[in-house]
Amino acid sequence: MGRLVTITMNKRWAANMVALGDMVDSSCVCEIIQTTLASMDEARKLQNERHAFQGAQRGWKAENAHVQSHAVEGDGYATARAVEASVALVDAAIALEPRLARKPHWERSDDGIFADAGLVASGDDSPCYHMVRKSLREAGAGLEPVIITISTDSQERTSLEAIVAVIRIVQQFRPVHVWWQGAWLADDGDDRGYVFHAPLVTGDMDFSRLQYVVEDTTRDGLSFGVLHQIAVVRDRVRIRGLGRHAERTYNPAGGHYVDRRGIEPDAETVAGVACRWLGIESPYWHGYQQEEASEAALQRVPKDCEYEPSYVTNVDRAQCGPSNL
Repeated sequence: MGRLVTITMNKRWAANMVALGDMVDSSCVCEIIQTTLASMDEARKLQNERHAFQGAQRGWKAENAHVQSHAVEGDGYATARAVEASVALVDAAIALEPRLARKPHWERSDDGIFADAGLVASGDDSPCYHMVRKSLREAGAGLEPVIITISTDSQERTSLEAIVAVIRIVQQFRPVHVWWQGAWLADDGDDRGYVFHAPLVTGDMDFSRLQYVVEDTTRDGLSFGVLHQIAVVRDRVRIRGLGRHAERTYNPAGGHYVDRRGIEPDAETVAGVACRWLGIESPYWHGYQQEEASEAALQRVPKDCEYEPSYVTNVDRAQCGPSNL
């Protein structure tokens, strides 16, 4: 992330750096300085400020224009394609692990598919039954959200459909809040530096902002712009020595972490990650326990009590003894 020190400053950039006054060395940053953005729109505004601060550089104008038009809305076609592709992954993961399917259930009411004769005869106000499958909003009402932090401080593209598939599975049971994390951490390995978080998904099914931070090639530039405005412009810190990627979440809300390698787009991985986010046993461990339980019910005859063939005579029994039969 130390690109700033390798680029030749133009006149506007140099003048703005001088106007900042005395700068602090990055070694003076002794902790993680975390900033929570209100939205991706705020991240977009910080990137625009960074563009104005550094002035016109080759290719920067086009990059900034792309960020301004895609950071919030994403690529509609790419988002729709990923959501469509996630359907097959969701189905495959549920087929592999049926616990991940939210099943409908019967509820009583004054009207329904059929009525209970006994309830009707007793004058019950709700003698009928109907099948109910709660909506996403109803299913998650009153439940604590699952917090997910995604780090994409890299130019590598990962599988959007796999992340969407896991989110859609988990959203059947609990709301899912997804945050984007950007980081400049100390190169010496100490746990200090700058981290920011921006909300992407807040219990809804809008994956536009998620599409941008997972697939768009300018996402690392946006992360750089946000951290530049926070560390360099706001705090007057020289960022040399702050180039290490984050390997865990620094989100104050805690939760689960998806690093820059993302999630593999296969049923086994999707099912395993969904189980972990929901806090239930992994498919492999659950399957092992089921197999153990089924085998535990089987009756086995100990070797000392094995069936005695009819041709063994009393004489043979006396010679062999009970332990050798």
